[in-house]
Amino acid sequence: MMTREDLRQLAEFECRANEYAISFYFQPGIPRDKSHREEGIQAKELVRKTIQELQLNGRASKATQDLERILHIAEGLHGNEGFGKAVFSCVYRNIWREFDVPPASFSTRIFVNRRFH
Repeated sequence: MMTREDLRQLAEFECRANEYAISFYFQPGIPRDKSHREEGIQAKELVRKTIQELQLNGRASKATQDLERILHIAEGLHGNEGFGKAVFSCVYRNIWREFDVPPASFSTRIFVNRRFH
């Protein structure tokens, strides 16, 4: 679980020019069947699409390393036992923070920016 100190540190973080902070949120939905595969597939597709967009815009650089690592995690998120997952990463500054979070009303999404979202 995240602490207030974790939140404070993440909120204060800002990348330098040409660096990227990645925020990934996984929120399991109500499964249509017992396999829970749909949400993992959606998360993987979201990460793959983000990688393609970065490469297309010529901004891929090191950020794709973190996205590939997130993709590996997304492949294993089959229900995540009802918990959401939050990942904050910046390969440029050697930051990788991964949290299980309680269910919430957000959808699975990813942000690539200079600050964590």
